[in-house]
Parts: sequence; structure tokens; C-alpha cells
Amino acid sequence: MRGRLVIGAAAIAIAGSILWQGLRPRPLAALPPVAPLPAAAAATAEPLPTPLPERLGEWIDAYVSALSRTRGEASAFNGYVMVARDGKPVFAKSYGLANRETGAIADSDTRFRIGSITKQFTAVAVLQLAERGNLHLDDALARYVPGLPFGDHVALYHLLTQTSGITSYTDVAALMKEHDKPHTRAQVLASFADTPLAFEPGTQFQYSNSNYFLLGMVIEKTTGGSYEDYLQRNVLGPAGMTRTSTIDAPDAPNTAVGYTVRDGAIVPAGPVDMSLPFAAGALRSTPGDLVKWDRALAGDTLLGEASRRRMLSPMHDGYAYGVEVEAIAGRQVVEHNGGINGFTSQLSRVPSEGLVVAVLSNIESHDPDQIAEAILKMALEGTEVPAAEWTQRGT
Repeated sequence: MRGRLVIGAAAIAIAGSILWQGLRPRPLAALPPVAPLPAAAAATAEPLPTPLPERLGEWIDAYVSALSRTRGEASAFNGYVMVARDGKPVFAKSYGLANRETGAIADSDTRFRIGSITKQFTAVAVLQLAERGNLHLDDALARYVPGLPFGDHVALYHLLTQTSGITSYTDVAALMKEHDKPHTRAQVLASFADTPLAFEPGTQFQYSNSNYFLLGMVIEKTTGGSYEDYLQRNVLGPAGMTRTSTIDAPDAPNTAVGYTVRDGAIVPAGPVDMSLPFAAGALRSTPGDLVKWDRALAGDTLLGEASRRRMLSPMHDGYAYGVEVEAIAGRQVVEHNGGINGFTSQLSRVPSEGLVVAVLSNIESHDPDQIAEAILKMALEGTEVPAAEWTQRGT
């Protein structure tokens, strides 16, 4: 899973042998053109049946509920599932508890941490700034974040498309051991600044949270304000997302508590200071707000047509600008998952069909990706995905 941003100690894995030391400054490669959709991802299949399958809600509920029937409470999906078409919910249901101490149940306005789904919000912010001429996607990183040894060799679009070769700070064990403490931007940068690039920027894909941490710094440098302030004024506000913010506020009303499974028991997840996930994964949002996000991206509320097309143009391995692009049942699916202490999530959109699936869990060991994929197959293909499939794959 590419989207996990669970903060904790991890081994550092650096591939390749390209070093920044000794590299001579050179002009950065030109910004890649907007790529046409891959043939497999083009909407060439028959249009989505209208209405959606009459038993879709029944199928979804049976699939999501399968683990609780077969493997017990600790393995049951816990969270909220919402499916909407053209902004109107066609299925919405809470599973388990949003707060095990109070017995609160989630609804469409309950706030969950969404982890790396945050990245597409960061990407939209950068694309907006490019549209306005405040920056250029082929600018060198050094222009905005000086002092990094590789800054002259990495362009902003390398960060956006996860092709920079910069190691992920969430793989640095020494930094992650203090994940519950606030960190300055400089402290986070220092954790990976001297690590060699894994490859020549632009030549390969390697998922790295450092890319989007750096983009958050680019946004702040360019605008002279905070990342949160820019999002509220230019992204979340225009989209009507009043319940979404990087301000974690875990004790605020209607806010889900994050859990993990330890020795077969569900226990509260450890704390994490939001200065670490930052622009790579700090947002909290709600199922209802994520449906609004889908609608904002569907039109010109946030981006012009050229930027929307660029956002969905993969560079390597299907990864575009803060989202992955693939095909299910002949339709283009735009998606990203998220994982952060106490929470996992998946947001999948089918732009040609106006369809969006949001799966938000407040138990970090769950895998919402598979639930979203099954829902899309059922909606697009019109046939039930057997619950036994989930039970088997979840083993």
C-alpha cells in the first residue's frame, strides 16, 4: 500500500547508488506533457447502468460485514462507508464505534484522520499556484527550499509525481521514535537531507512522504502564510469542506478516536504530533466532506481543465499528482489510500461516472482499499463480489 503514513520506527531502504555529492548543476528536464489516458483506463465500456444495481447497498453491507461474522470484533471493519453519485449518497453506513469509551457511532460528519489522502489536496494547491503564475512546476526545489544538497536537481513535478528519488523521512527510525513531539521543518529536513538520492530524478517511481512534506514548505514559501491557511482559503473553503482541517483536535465533538489491535485486543493508538505528517498526511476529514471534494474536482471550482488533466496524468507506475490512476471495468479510477496512527482510509473516484467511494476506518490495521475496490466492481459491473472473497483475502 503506497499511502500508509503510520508514524513509527522503520528500517531505511535506499535503492540505487546515485549520490548528490559531486553532481554538477545542470538544467532540469522540461515539464512532461499532459499524457493521454492509457487505453486500458479510457472509458470505453458501456455506460454505468442507470440506476445502479438495485441490490448494491445489500451487496456492500454483506461484503463489509463479512469479517465481523467470521473472525470476531478485532478483525471487523470499524468506521464509515459512503458511496455517492453526482454528489448524492447512494449508500452510507457506520460500522462499529467512533469512540469505544463513550459508545459514539460515526455519521457522515464524523472527522477521521485521512493520512496520505492529504497528498491530493497538496497537489491541488501547487497546481493552483502554478495556474496563477506564482510558481512553475519545472522550477528547481532549491528555489523554494534552499540548502538541500540535491535541491538543484529535483523539480517540483518530481515531488508531485513521486519520482524525485528522495528518501522518506518516515523511514528514519531516529526521527520516528519521537513521533509524539512537535518538530520544526528544519528538524524533519535534517533527517533526510544528507541521504543519497535513490535514482536520477524523473527516471523511476518511489513513494516518499518527504516529497509532499517539501511541497508543503513550497506552498508556505510561495504564499507567505501557513499550509493550513492556504488550504482553508483556496481549496477547502471553495469546495465547501467545513469539517476538514490539518488541525487535529482529537477531543472535538463528533471526532473519531483512533485504535490499533494489540494481542488480539482493540486499544487506543499512540499519539502523533501533526508537525510530522504535515502536507503529506495531516488532514482530518469526514465522509460528507470527501463527497464535496469529488464534486469540486469534477468541475472548475478548484482547477482549470488543463490542470485537472495534468493532475490525472501518471509519470511512472500509474502515479500522477497526489493520486493513482488505474482502470476498473474499463473506467478510469482515480484513488489514494491513507494510513496514520489509529486510522486507515481509501478514496476512489470514477470521474466519468460521477461516482465516489469513501472508506474511513478508525482502526489502523484495517485495509479499506479492498473494500473500495469491491464496491467499484459491484457498482460498475453490476454483479455481487462474494463476501467470502474478503474473508479469504483478509486472512
